[in-house]
Parts: sequence; structure tokens; C-alpha cells
Amino acid sequence: MQEYIRFFITEQEIAIALKLERKLLDEIVSDLELSLDSSIEFKEYIHFRYLNRKLQERIFSQEGALAIASYIDNKSNDSMNIEEVLTSVIELVEKLVEKHRINRIDNSIRQTVYHNSSSLTVMRELHWLSFKDVVKIFQTKESKLEESFKNIQISDDPMKKGEDYEHISAVRYFSFRGLAKLSIELAASLYKKERKDYCQRVPIVVPPVVSDLLALTPSEIPSQKDIESAMRYVNKRDKERCQITGKSRDKIDKIDLARHHLFDQKNYTYLSAEIDNIITITREIHDDFHLWIGGTDKTCTIDDFIRYIETFYNQRHSVILMLYDRRQLLRLKLSQLQRYLPESNS
Repeated sequence: MQEYIRFFITEQEIAIALKLERKLLDEIVSDLELSLDSSIEFKEYIHFRYLNRKLQERIFSQEGALAIASYIDNKSNDSMNIEEVLTSVIELVEKLVEKHRINRIDNSIRQTVYHNSSSLTVMRELHWLSFKDVVKIFQTKESKLEESFKNIQISDDPMKKGEDYEHISAVRYFSFRGLAKLSIELAASLYKKERKDYCQRVPIVVPPVVSDLLALTPSEIPSQKDIESAMRYVNKRDKERCQITGKSRDKIDKIDLARHHLFDQKNYTYLSAEIDNIITITREIHDDFHLWIGGTDKTCTIDDFIRYIETFYNQRHSVILMLYDRRQLLRLKLSQLQRYLPESNS
């Protein structure tokens, strides 16, 4: 899995950064790949991977994007402002690498919260998490968190009881405001950028995750209106594009798209309006998948869908990676709902 993570820059992103037509980009990539010049290195699994070998669709690593920019630099002519192009590509790579790094940190925080939120309490319209859960969410030690709390209390902006922290059954709890103050104090004492960024991201990531957890508490089954609202959101999120093939609906190619529930609506009712449980695919793939598993009335999960994609679209490495990430997220959410699921699926 780690191998796939390096390849995340699409042909479209590179073409936009280089201000090139896709056809010209294909020619440049082919020249690089077939070059006999020993000074040029452009290898599969290092600089790029195929999403679809037959269609010559590729996804590039950071090294691959820079290799393309360097090649254009060497072949530059008067019609190209190569300095501008090279700067654009480098900025693109840096932006995507940073985005990927932050997403990885945020995913780590989300997973930690899902595993360590059993103490979640709502009181006076504020959300509270216990000292022990907060220790685990920050991935620190109890002594370190206690030290940070004491330092804040002797600072110019101490935590306020009832707003930032509270004692519930003789246990100290922290609100979102309390988490924000702890994150600043903890980050200030750290040297490693990854750990510092992790602590700084906690108060940003935790509130929406907690909202998701509370939304998963099945006080009521999602209504059809909730499901339709989630469908509309997914439609915009996926930009009316099939997340497997990349095909989109436009004036020329009026393909039929479907919103597919990775965990089916009938047996996993409480996930039916969960946007992470819905994915945009072509109607053709949707119908073929349900036929493959035995019909639309057959219970299906994301595991079934992953097996289908690995069987018929095994070159879609980035899609498979995305589905495994989605699977982990949804499984964590389901763990909060086990007592509400059918026994056969628990």
C-alpha cells in the first residue's frame, strides 16, 4: 500500500500546470519512456504507474512530474516560457505533496478519534472528552498532557472551568475550546514538524468528526430527504464524474451516472445518508456489479465492491487505494453502530 501513495499526480493536473494539450503531454511522456539517452531516467513504478495500460492512462509520482518539467526545460524553445512552466510544475508538486501530507495527518486524527471517543458527552450544549481519551487523541503521555494543562493555567490565558474543562464524576473533561488551547501548548513544546502539525490539526479535525459520531447515534433513521440531500452533495463532490473510469457527463458523452451505496441501504440503514458511504459510478458499472453479486436485493458491502474493482479494473490503483481508505473509515463508523446492525452482518 505504501508503494501506491507516492503516485498521486494525474495527467490532467500536469497538463494544466504545463499549459499543454493532453496529446502533446502524451508525446513528451512517450519520448521520455523510449529515450535511449543514458542521462534521461523515466521508469515505470518510479516515475509513473499505469491506471489503464491499454488506454495509456498514467498517474505520476513527484519524481515523475519533475522529470517531465526538466525534459521540457532541456527541449525549450522561444515559444515557451520555460522558467514560468518549471516554476508552475514545482509549485504544483509542492502543493500536492503538502495536501497529501495534511490529508494523511487528518486521516490519522480521525481514526484515533473514532477509536477513542467512548467518553464523548454533551453538556450545556458543549461537547466534552475525558482526559484519557484526549491523551490518546493527541498521541501523547498523561504526564505530558498534565504538564501542558498546568502551564496553560499559569499563563495569561488560562482554561476556564465550565467552558474549557470540567470535572464529571471526578474525571477531568475538555471541550473543543480546551482542545484548541492544549494543541497550542503541546505543539510549542515539540520539535518534529509532523508531530507539531498533528497537534495543531487536532482542534480543526476533531469537531466535524465528533459531529459525525453524534449523527451516527441512531436516535432516528435517516429520512428519504436526508438520503437525497447526501446524494446531491456527493454529486457535487464527485463533479458528476465516475470515480472508477473518470468518465463524466457532458454535452457530447451523455453517460448515465448512479450514486452507489458501498454498504447497502437496506441492511445498513443508518449509513444510508453518510456521504463517505456513497460513490458516483456509471450506471453500467452499477448494474454490472449488482448482477455480479447476485442481484440488487442481495446484501452488499464495500468489501464486495473492492473485490469487483480488483477483478475487472485492477489497473485502477489510485481507485483501489481510495476504496481501502474509505473502507477503513466506514468500518470505524460501523464499530459505533454494531448493536443496531442485523446479526448476520455484525
